Amino acid sequence: MGKQKLDQYWDKMTTETPFYFTATVLHPSLKQAYFQDKWRKYPEWQKRAKTQMEKIYKEYVADAHMEEEADVREEIR
Repeated sequence: MGKQKLDQYWDKMTTETPFYFTATVLHPSLKQAYFQDKWRKYPEWQKRAKTQMEKIYKEYVADAHMEEEADVREEIR
């Protein structure tokens, strides 16, 4: 039952939010190599980590672009 509960928390942490992957990839000593090394037996987990990172990066770029456009509009006024 303990393993079931841990699996439940793991799934919640890795599928519902991209923050675990993001924090790991942005960590200076871990980066994406961490997933490739520690998860080499679980290629589907590696793929999920990469997909989540790409998703959050695209959201970050889109937000930054929107903020930049808003700043330009504000300067024009």
